[in-house]
Amino acid sequence: METAPSTPARLVKIPSLTKPSSPLKTSTKPTVNPSRNSRTTRFKSKHERMMNKRNEERLEKYKLKNLPKLKRENVTQTNFMLNDAPWSRWQLAITPESPEGVESHLWQKRRGDLTGYRKTEICNGQYQKPALYEFAIQTHEHCKRYVVYCKCNKGFTLDKGSWESRLLNNTDVRNEVEDVLKKGCRIFVRHFPLRKTSATTNKMADLGHYDYAWRCQRSERISPRQLQVLN
Repeated sequence: METAPSTPARLVKIPSLTKPSSPLKTSTKPTVNPSRNSRTTRFKSKHERMMNKRNEERLEKYKLKNLPKLKRENVTQTNFMLNDAPWSRWQLAITPESPEGVESHLWQKRRGDLTGYRKTEICNGQYQKPALYEFAIQTHEHCKRYVVYCKCNKGFTLDKGSWESRLLNNTDVRNEVEDVLKKGCRIFVRHFPLRKTSATTNKMADLGHYDYAWRCQRSERISPRQLQVLN
């Protein structure tokens, strides 16, 4: 009985592990990008936008009412929520001793028997426009400044009196100023102008997250808070 001749098995070439493959032998299989489902942009109705805004306002009120406030003197400049506002540079405003040198004529003795000297003019004399002021104390020269007070002012003119009588006119604040000056501290000030914009409104709302030591909170305390750095 005759049998058919068997065909030899086809040899399969094993790719080399050391020789790189030829750049001419590229894959000819076309690549197909997966189809993406086209998404249509859905515009929110006026009612939805209004409800979202109300929910955000309610959440903000809840945070202000229930979350603990941050002590302003402990908040660094980069973490301050109003850091991106157009603040002026910190300026020395009140000092316990009379400054000496070429700028001594820019200072005047505080009223009556009060301790220290104040600068005759601060913030380039731009008092007429609404602005937010921040005051900080410094225990020693070249040391850290601790922000202790803020004041929102609608603007004023200096026909009589001084900027101190307009910005630091609260009785408790005046007592704190006198106390820190007797301890040898210096007081600095900075400000930024307030404009009637939504961004300014949001920044003023952010102030509610901070506890200023010299600013009494009706719901929390009725007297200034003592700073640990002064003890």
